[in-house]
Amino acid sequence: PGELARPDSAEVRGCRCILFTINMQFLNLLLLSISVIGTQAQQLAKSVVLPVKAASGIIATDGTWTPQKADIDGAEANISQVTSLKAEHWPSAIHIDHPEQYFRQYVPIRQHGRKLLYVNAFCEAPDYWRTQLVIVADGATCFWQALYDPAAARYSHLTINARA
Repeated sequence: PGELARPDSAEVRGCRCILFTINMQFLNLLLLSISVIGTQAQQLAKSVVLPVKAASGIIATDGTWTPQKADIDGAEANISQVTSLKAEHWPSAIHIDHPEQYFRQYVPIRQHGRKLLYVNAFCEAPDYWRTQLVIVADGATCFWQALYDPAAARYSHLTINARA
């Protein structure tokens, strides 16, 4: 009477085992969540900056420059401007809908003393897209290019690949 019942050691060990199992389940769930979030972040990152040599022979350039994060952020924030651009050598009815959904490669170039970003965009990314410029001869609106001027925060010179 007056004494607290003390669980025997088997009950205590069983309790610890249950806690350990619950903690392991939580840890596995946490690791799975981190893995899924990391994969989603990689899929969401639809742009990359390539060196000017990647576009050698593709676009006329007077050199290169080193873009800051703010320059790339500006290009990303203003990407919707592409929708309203008239594509060179295409009827005015042809335009790019939802340019933010394309994969984008940014190449920092200089033209006529201006710092520009050459933007190469495509709807499906090959494995090498983060290291080499994706060049396709046709594909129509699935492949487009433009120039972005960070100083003016403006896109221009939209080109769309030919149809096959």
